[in-house]
Amino acid sequence: MSLKGAIRSYNAAVRRAEKESARRERDRQKQHKADMKRRELDDAENAVDEYQDLMDALLGYHRELFSPIDWSAISREDEPTAPFNSEPYRKQAQADLDNFRPSFFQKLFGMEGRARADLLRRVTLATESDQREYSLELKKYHGLHEEWTHSQKLSKGVLQGEFESYLAVIDTTGAFNELKEAGSIISIEFVNRFTLLVNVKFAGDKIIPTESKELLKSGKLSVKKIPTAKINAIYQDHVCSGILSVAAELFAILPINTVYINARITMLDPASGHLKDFVVVSAMIPQSTMLQLNLQLIDPSDAMRNFKCNMDFKASTGFLGVDEIRYSGNEVA
Repeated sequence: MSLKGAIRSYNAAVRRAEKESARRERDRQKQHKADMKRRELDDAENAVDEYQDLMDALLGYHRELFSPIDWSAISREDEPTAPFNSEPYRKQAQADLDNFRPSFFQKLFGMEGRARADLLRRVTLATESDQREYSLELKKYHGLHEEWTHSQKLSKGVLQGEFESYLAVIDTTGAFNELKEAGSIISIEFVNRFTLLVNVKFAGDKIIPTESKELLKSGKLSVKKIPTAKINAIYQDHVCSGILSVAAELFAILPINTVYINARITMLDPASGHLKDFVVVSAMIPQSTMLQLNLQLIDPSDAMRNFKCNMDFKASTGFLGVDEIRYSGNEVA
């Protein structure tokens, strides 16, 4: 090949390499853009999912299903039976030893003593195995008996209407955990064996998000400011959902028929200019009325109309303080 031909061939190779490099760079940029778009879509979906989960948590306390506790059935539970070491392995090993008859070859080669000693060793090992299994069963029994003793004592106290037992049940079952995780503080007072008074100090409306998030048809994230009136309405539903949840859970875990609930929040007292705890919802909730509600479908704020309830709320300003509904002894649950 001539020098000119070599140069032309070299230049052509360089141009091919440059074109290939440019093509790879374009492909890389396209892939990068595609990856970025997928990442943006994933981030948008995750943001919307987190927003929906938060709203479901804040407004869905009353939809939680609580399994009722049958304290009468618990009080009738049989006491666990203590295990007995029947020594099944030792008995089998001992039977093998007792039934041992040396074979012709064992007698011929003097192996009878060794075979008998091996059977004796198996009896010892079998006895140890029996003891190990018995110890495990005994440990299990002690645990079950301790649980049975505790449940019997607790059920007796609950069925007799002892307030200390009521509090123990509330503590043991982890009642109101979700509300507490949202910043609520709950205290309970004893009225009588069938009636409790509950004060729920709710976290302020700052727990309500100020922006809504949704996915557009394009897959992009849409973030919009939530109007103040809407935030107030969401907070009202949050408080009422919590009230209904507290009542439903107490009715499920205790043999009571009426709950008085005061919802308290911290607000500015216009008379003093200082922050103060106000009762903003006060309700007497009979179990008989609760049982008639479909808690999965109700609007929690609207549902408060089913009960004797004091609540003063305006979407533009939010809650105002109200008087407590007090137990008079004349209510019919």
